Amino acid sequence: MSVETACQKLGIVAGGGHLPAQLIETCRRRGIIPVVVALKGQADPALPADMACRMGSAGKAAEFFKSQNVRDIVLIGAVKRPTWMDIWPDWFTLMFFIKLGIKSIGDDGLLKSVRWYLESHGFRLHAIQTFLPEIVMTEGTHTRRHPDFQEMQDIHLGLTEAKAHGAQDLGQAVIVYQGQVIAREDKRGTNVLIRKGVPGSILVKTAKPGQDTALDLPTIGVKTIELCAEMKFAGIVVEAGSTLFVHAAESIARANAENIFIVGVKVHG
Repeated sequence: MSVETACQKLGIVAGGGHLPAQLIETCRRRGIIPVVVALKGQADPALPADMACRMGSAGKAAEFFKSQNVRDIVLIGAVKRPTWMDIWPDWFTLMFFIKLGIKSIGDDGLLKSVRWYLESHGFRLHAIQTFLPEIVMTEGTHTRRHPDFQEMQDIHLGLTEAKAHGAQDLGQAVIVYQGQVIAREDKRGTNVLIRKGVPGSILVKTAKPGQDTALDLPTIGVKTIELCAEMKFAGIVVEAGSTLFVHAAESIARANAENIFIVGVKVHG
């Protein structure tokens, strides 16, 4: 029996964007009761939530889920850089950081530690794609425009460099232009990276080697297309099977209107 079939209640820790609402609707269609904790300052205020809490109030959220007999959890949605007030820890969160010590240096280490600590408190953490498999990027060119020969060379370079960059836990994406990597993603994220591009650039985004797919898959959507169009990019290439493609139909239509290619590539090794 699959997880989504066996699951009767699903705890949803909701950040920003459209995905939390999409997951809530999917749960209701499948007869799963969504129990939603909205992150203050992150989640859409219109999201139907059962409670709201700061990012630093992990203990409050954990106790609420336990009180609702929730053991299966999905962390979903975009998270903007929090303020100190957002992350000021309650006792549960403070103990998490004390036990964490220095193990969490880097984003990937922190996320893996979050999984470990949640599971040590009896929760089962699931990937969003378990419940929304349709949002995973598939292999192939999804737009009318296809990359030309020079662009294919840039794509191969970008995939190699994006994986190498991710292996250092520094980011998931690079920008390539005419045989050179001209920018690499940092802690400020992909949107900031895109603004470093030049007309004709290609955004290449892959999962980090060994990345926890339940916590932090690369994501593109309409906003990504809009920013790339603004900067007059040639295209966007992401790792097929390991990237979330949000609002794919709308994104593809916008890319076609701007003559931008979107390609999903299987990355081996």
